[in-house]
Amino acid sequence: MARPTPAPRRGRRPAGGQAPVRRYGAWSPTRVRPCPPPHHRRPDEPCPPGQPSTYRSRWTTTWPVAGSGAVPSPGRPRGPQPWRRTRHNAPREAGEGAAERRKRSSARPRSRLPHRPDRRAIFRPSVRPTGPPSRTAARGDVCARRRPRGSTAPGGNTVSEASSLSVHVPRRRPRRRRIPMLLGLLALLLPPVVGLGAGTAHADPSPYGRTLAVEGLADPDIYKVDDNLYFLSGTSSQNFLPIYTSTDLVTFSLLRRYDPSEYDDRYDYCNQWAPELDRRNDEYVLYFVAARVDKGTPCPASNSEQTIFYATASDANNDMQFGTPREINADTEHPRTYVTKGCPSDGCDRALRLDPSVYSDGSRRWMHYTWFDPVAGSVVSAFPLDDPADVIQVARPTAPAEHRINEAPTLFSRDGRHYLVYSTGHYRGEYGMTYMMGAQVSELTWQHPQHWSFSSPLRAHDGRMIENHGHNTVTDRGGQLYTLYHVGRFTSAGVFAGRDVYVQPLTFRGDGLLNTLNTVALRWSATGDSTYSLDVQTRDGAWITNCLAIGAASSVIFNEVCTGAGDTVVRKADAAAFRINRVVAGETVATTTLAYDGYSDSLDATV
Repeated sequence: MARPTPAPRRGRRPAGGQAPVRRYGAWSPTRVRPCPPPHHRRPDEPCPPGQPSTYRSRWTTTWPVAGSGAVPSPGRPRGPQPWRRTRHNAPREAGEGAAERRKRSSARPRSRLPHRPDRRAIFRPSVRPTGPPSRTAARGDVCARRRPRGSTAPGGNTVSEASSLSVHVPRRRPRRRRIPMLLGLLALLLPPVVGLGAGTAHADPSPYGRTLAVEGLADPDIYKVDDNLYFLSGTSSQNFLPIYTSTDLVTFSLLRRYDPSEYDDRYDYCNQWAPELDRRNDEYVLYFVAARVDKGTPCPASNSEQTIFYATASDANNDMQFGTPREINADTEHPRTYVTKGCPSDGCDRALRLDPSVYSDGSRRWMHYTWFDPVAGSVVSAFPLDDPADVIQVARPTAPAEHRINEAPTLFSRDGRHYLVYSTGHYRGEYGMTYMMGAQVSELTWQHPQHWSFSSPLRAHDGRMIENHGHNTVTDRGGQLYTLYHVGRFTSAGVFAGRDVYVQPLTFRGDGLLNTLNTVALRWSATGDSTYSLDVQTRDGAWITNCLAIGAASSVIFNEVCTGAGDTVVRKADAAAFRINRVVAGETVATTTLAYDGYSDSLDATV
């Protein structure tokens, strides 16, 4: 039965009086039924020859058959659309009821793939109007996208060069990656801030800088077995002595804790301080400071005093299982363990009080120790272990800055020279290290002509303590000498807050002297009408201006604190350059920049 030409939709009549093209499921002016795409039909249902082989989705523009004279119907149709109310939008036949229409519509082919939705489409001819191609023109079924133009599709249809199979697929808006953009914005808005308060300027690690070994430890001593095994002990805040082990002088792991009270049935011990590890024959020896009382008695007692004990452990397994504490030179008139407060009748230097240190000079073994002089204060003495009656005095306080304290001796050798380092001052205040150098251990006494500074405490512009250094020990690894020492921490108000152990390589001058840990002496030729200031550049390239206001002097000692720049701390090893500014009448008239290697003790300049 012939179908009547459908009436044009309201407001959409094209020029020439032709009926507009109907949408999805409708008939074109040529009244040719569209052929389903290949993935919507069975292999035994080929399209008849001459049928269109492309289709568009429901809401895309449908172009008319070539030569029909119809105009394209862009966008969504307007006006009454009763045909959209049925599920498949099949056109109604004359005299056809609703049941027949549904039955006929259900027979139309649709996808059999379970993962595909029930998608319907129409074919459109290959002729297209001029203008920009549709965004969906390049899309189609998988086979059509990969099929060369002019080839034959399954079912016998030929895909012409101008044809394309298009399906409307919703485009997914790309996700904006905002995190990198925000990070970049923060990097621009937040430049590095150098030196606010008594903080440390951040820089790349220096090969000459210090690294934290053990937090909360003080009075360190280290014993080297070989380049791959070290034992470290020190003073903790508890009534025991921790023993650490390391294979690289970087990472230290707790091996065990030694509490002498657990191994003595008669006495209790408290205030265990300043251990010293040594090896004698086939056993390890641990010297340590403690106060001793009878078992069950409060410790320390009013009549007790710190003195030096020792304990031994087999070296078979390197497990440091130390046993019962013992006295040194008991019942003799030599320097000895003396638990009672005060001095022995044969001299105060016969009472071993603090900081034992055992050292071999190649021919003799020496013990250095600290004892209490009622007049001078804490004094360092020594004796050879093979002749304990031969006592020599090594160091005694002579300067007010030492606060009547010389203590914590340690010795090492290099290139035929012996070095003795000891600490001066109170560990909660002006604590620092001094050293002597000589060809013989017996030459290193308080009468030695030269005592050099090895470290100095750090103070803020108003005198508040920032940190101090002291009680060191020395070892080597791979031919490089390292020192381990404790650093005293202080609050922003200058109150003592604790101590930590750091490790740092030792460097030497050409004459054999040690380079200091934290000072650099700068010298130049000053003019009478000028004043000077010092700027410091860190290893990361930042300049700290007005680090020190020098005045009219021709030299200055930089000790890691920029008192003119908010008490910023710049480690000696982290400094890359110094700039000396000459100022006349408030104007900078000359500057000199000196590159710095991170370890030298002095720089000379011409400004």
